[in-house]
Formats: sequence, C-alpha cells, structure tokens
Amino acid sequence: MASREIVQGEEGNRFSPASSVSRADFVALLVKTMELPNADDLNNGGGANANGSLSRQDMIVLTRRALEAAGKPLEAGGSLDAFSDAASMTGDAKTSAEALVKAGVINGKNGKIAPKDALTRAEAAVILYRIWKL
Repeated sequence: MASREIVQGEEGNRFSPASSVSRADFVALLVKTMELPNADDLNNGGGANANGSLSRQDMIVLTRRALEAAGKPLEAGGSLDAFSDAASMTGDAKTSAEALVKAGVINGKNGKIAPKDALTRAEAAVILYRIWKL
C-alpha cells in the first residue's frame, strides 16, 4: 500500500504499526484505495470524533460502505460463530462484519472481532490491501 502511495509513514517516515488510526484518516485512506470521488457516502453517522481513535467496529461499517460506494457490494450471510465476542456487535456493524468475514476481508484478532478496540495502522493497512484486491 505504501508503494501505491495509499498508506504513508508518520513523522520521520516511520510506519508506527501499533499507533491508532482516526476516523478522518481511515475515511481518507478508503477514498484513496477505492478511488471514490468523495467521502460523503462513508462518513455519515457513527457519532465518532473524526480525529479520535477509530474502533474496529466503526472500521467494519466504513469499509462495507466504501465497497458499496465503489460498486463492489458484498454478499450477506457470513458467520461470526468463530469469534467469541461476536454477540457484542449489533445492527449494521454485525451485518457488515458478517459480509466482510465471508469475503475474507476480516478474520479477527486472536479469535475475536474486538469491536471496541482501536484500529491500528497495521490493521488498517491489511484491511486496505484486502479490499483493494477484491
């Protein structure tokens, strides 16, 4: 993703893989990756601070929206049975996670979806690469 100038290093060209990603940054990365004209279709709702850390759950919803906006909707109906914390997800996040799991875009974190965890730069880069390859 770096060679395609989608994911860049932080100050001093360090990648800082464990650093969290803000909602605004992830939306910008999705727009670049999917070559979307703007972020309007992605960034509605969520109630998250644009510059605060983005949760994995919000990343899941944003990623599905980006794929839909790019004309690559996912099939519904994947299973979250393999994830011990799947019951903590509800509504749009759960439906989005099911579709992203089915498509192979997300595969969890130590047997969990970890919906409340902050999305790291390393996780974001992996997700962006996987959706770019769809």
